[in-house]
Formats: sequence, C-alpha cells, structure tokens
Amino acid sequence: MKRAIEAYGSVELTMTAMEIGDAENKAAVDRACPNGYAGLQVGRKPKPGEEVTYAQLRDDLMVRVWGGDLEYYEYYCLDFVDHERQYILTPDDVKIYTVATAFSPSARVLSVEDALEKARARSLYSHATRCDPN
Repeated sequence: MKRAIEAYGSVELTMTAMEIGDAENKAAVDRACPNGYAGLQVGRKPKPGEEVTYAQLRDDLMVRVWGGDLEYYEYYCLDFVDHERQYILTPDDVKIYTVATAFSPSARVLSVEDALEKARARSLYSHATRCDPN
C-alpha cells in the first residue's frame, strides 16, 4: 500500500484509484458473464480447437497457456504438462509469482487445488485424472 500512496500522492487518491479498479474489474466480469458466474468455468482445460501455447521449463515439464473464458480481458489460464503434453499436477518444486504493482507486492499464484484447500473447501481436483481434450 505504501508504494500505491507514493504513486498517487495521498491515501484518498489511492483509495479512489483502487475503488475505480475494483469497479472496472466487476464491470468486466459482468460483461463476460451477463447471467452471473454460471458462464465461467474454473479449472477447465483447453477446448478442442482453442489456441494453446507451450513453453518448455525443463526436459520433463512445460507450461501450457490458453485464453480461457476471460481472454478478452487479458486474463489467461495455465497448467503444467509433461513431455507428452499430458496434464500433470503442479510439481512441488515449481512456484509462480505475480508481478508487483503499486497496489500489491508480488504474491504466489495458487493452483485451484491449493486455493480450495486454503479456503478450507473440499478440492474437486485432488488427483490428476481429469479428462483433457488436448
């Protein structure tokens, strides 16, 4: 928050900028899902024919990135695949972090499984047996 206040010059201007950002994010989701969140699928894999990009992290590991349901707003989905491009759970030795901004420090990006566990919810994805269309 200190960086944000320095960037905007005062607590009031920082709070106003944050409120505007929150409102813009809510409006973007409302436009993407006019009937509520029913149109969003958390944890879905790429649809057949959907554009997918792969980046090799090491010999036995790639990250797979695709547009997902909010691509129009430049939010993307990712997961990990093995050398045969088959979905795998996030390896224990791999950590992903966000880029720090004026509003927030860098933070670890959690997998769907970890986020559900952190929220004390029962994970629907407790093992890597989901059908992957690609």
